[in-house]
Amino acid sequence: MKILLNNEEELYKGDKLLFSLFQIDLSTLIKNKFEFMWQKGIQPSELDRMEYWLFEEYIKLLNERNKEENDQQKKSGEEQQQMQSNMMPKMPNFSKFNPNSFKPPKM
Repeated sequence: MKILLNNEEELYKGDKLLFSLFQIDLSTLIKNKFEFMWQKGIQPSELDRMEYWLFEEYIKLLNERNKEENDQQKKSGEEQQQMQSNMMPKMPNFSKFNPNSFKPPKM
């Protein structure tokens, strides 16, 4: 009898561990659904009918795409800033200018 009890406890621990692997954070799920609906214009009912593993893969792809777009926008912004700084005329450096040493031209 004692062996069965131990096996049942081990099975219970195993089931509990297995169950914990499939638990998801509800707030994260809602945020992901909202972001997916907002970016792709999908109705909530369509998301609810979607299999979870498929939805999860779409979220991964969407995150990758968003990261690529953000990197591209950042790079483009830096290039644009670089072009603007190259087009601006260089200002003379007046830090060493001494007005007392200035002599007006002779006439």
